[in-house]
Amino acid sequence: MQDKTLNSNSEGTKEKKKRNPSSLNLFPSTLAEDDSLISQPSSLIRNEVPSTLAEDDSLDPLHSTLLPLRDKDLPPIIREVVSNAPLNRKLPCFVACLAPLCALATRVRLNYYYDGQRQSALLLQVIIEAPQSCGKQFAADIEHLLMDHTLKAHDKEQRRDEQKFRERRHNRADNEKLEDEPKTTIRVIPATISKTVLVKRADFYERNLGDVLTFWMFAEELAQVTDAGKQGYSNLRTIMRTAYDFGSTFGMDFASDNSYSAIVDINICSMFCATSSALDEYMNKRAIEGGNVTRTVLCQLEDPIGSDGAMFKPYTPEQLQTINGTLQKMMADTYTPEGALREPFTLDTSWIERDVRRWCQQKGTEAL
Repeated sequence: MQDKTLNSNSEGTKEKKKRNPSSLNLFPSTLAEDDSLISQPSSLIRNEVPSTLAEDDSLDPLHSTLLPLRDKDLPPIIREVVSNAPLNRKLPCFVACLAPLCALATRVRLNYYYDGQRQSALLLQVIIEAPQSCGKQFAADIEHLLMDHTLKAHDKEQRRDEQKFRERRHNRADNEKLEDEPKTTIRVIPATISKTVLVKRADFYERNLGDVLTFWMFAEELAQVTDAGKQGYSNLRTIMRTAYDFGSTFGMDFASDNSYSAIVDINICSMFCATSSALDEYMNKRAIEGGNVTRTVLCQLEDPIGSDGAMFKPYTPEQLQTINGTLQKMMADTYTPEGALREPFTLDTSWIERDVRRWCQQKGTEAL
């Protein structure tokens, strides 16, 4: 997994650590110094943190996470999460917010420079990699914060309806007629979901709501995904290969009544926590050659085993009000009060195309 890597270690102001050639440098020094290439003030781009700040937090600057923006300049939700994180968790927290927020922003469309006129959606897979017992649970805390009262709450009643229907079908008498199966629009899916159920849920979106929506998948241990593959869901990597390309379809066509046949556009945002061994098993040679590696943002925590745990500040009532208010606005941008879908809207990202091209060319040069 080499294409998109975010390393939680940052460069010191005097002594620089050798950077992995494949790691993602969000704002290269040459880019920060060339004011013609960026529209943001250089003071917001450079990683300028006083050494006294690192000393106060008892952190080596080489092992601090420095964002190219000040906490207060970040958008709502990300601002609150990052502000309450210690220095060595600010960038990982920033990255951990991206995938769930993209899943919530399912009606947003944009035009990626290299895709021409084909529209894209906000579809990301984030993997937090660290040794065991090194504090990866912060990602689960962020996932609960963003999803418990949004997509999970949206799914709760629908899952109960599905369970009631299965119980009635199991307990029905011979020749007893059942009502139609509930047409649900479940958004949160487990890593162990079967291929048939996934296709069925994606098809229900288009049949019931008239358009595609983004699934959310989270696994606190990536081994859940690889174990599910061993037990019969070996097509997970194949589905993931198209799940992050808006408009790409995946189909099943069987004669059996026990399966479900449809051709659907499956869109997934996901976040997994993993150790290096689990990551190697998941992102194997076939996945790398098939392009899965280019659809993943890898955030590595290089804390040694047994290191002192990162301590987060609790959220204030004002911060929770901002977070919950923003989440409700994002849900309102997806659904009308009647439960129908809002029209999709397109973001103008032309202002960043020059930097996207420059970054891609830089990574291509490094790969050669």
